[in-house]
Amino acid sequence: MTAHWIDPTTLTRRSAALACSRMVGRHTFGSIAEQLHSVHSSFHIAWKVVMTVTDNASNFVKAFKEFARTEDDDNDDDIDHEVMVHDVDNLLAADNDDDTLDVGIDEALYLPPHQRCSSHTLNLVAVSDTEVANQDGNYKRISRATLSKCSALWNKTSRSTVSADIVSEKLNTCFIVPNDTHWNSQYRAVEKIKKLLDQQPEHMREICQALGVVPFNVNETNFIREYCSVMQPLACALDILQAETKCFIGYLLPTLSTLKMKLRALRSN
Repeated sequence: MTAHWIDPTTLTRRSAALACSRMVGRHTFGSIAEQLHSVHSSFHIAWKVVMTVTDNASNFVKAFKEFARTEDDDNDDDIDHEVMVHDVDNLLAADNDDDTLDVGIDEALYLPPHQRCSSHTLNLVAVSDTEVANQDGNYKRISRATLSKCSALWNKTSRSTVSADIVSEKLNTCFIVPNDTHWNSQYRAVEKIKKLLDQQPEHMREICQALGVVPFNVNETNFIREYCSVMQPLACALDILQAETKCFIGYLLPTLSTLKMKLRALRSN
């Protein structure tokens, strides 16, 4: 869990890591809510946090749906915590152990308002929703054939040092291997193959033959070019929205509007 805020003096963005702990057992919405609330309480920031951003996982969404404080809570300047009266003489006379000194104040479990990560949502569009295009038989055929060859190159060079050396010797570079946890990684990996096909087509053919992969034909090369043309605006939008220090909430709508405009412009091609 990380915290982000604006320094009131310099107006620069500040951030800090609050916790990185392993959750034992099932990651249910209740367990997640307890873990988040525990971190907030340990830093005494439970009522300072104005928004928590998570991915779109259903357990996160349900945790905040069940336990997020309401707008009425935020508008209440003086939070009305229940006051419990205790006899001080009895407390002082009690045995000095943790159980006895616990006056029984029940701290309610609540979470701040929730926002789903826009970058993760866009990534789902690129990775999951584009699968709808496979309903077209012709598209599915060329897509699967092309990406399977790309995957074969990635797998061979990432799992075999001999294969990696062959690529390095022939191309004086290496392939980018996709990683599911790195957004845009598949686009960057395909884009690298596109550049190599455009700049060193003969060497790429030799690489494919040396690694036992059928070389890309004309249709597959054209598919890679089109894939990069369509995905490039979305990849750029993701780079903007997931920037570490140069992105603010005011970037979101202009970035999405520009992305929609660029994608609509591709429809005529």
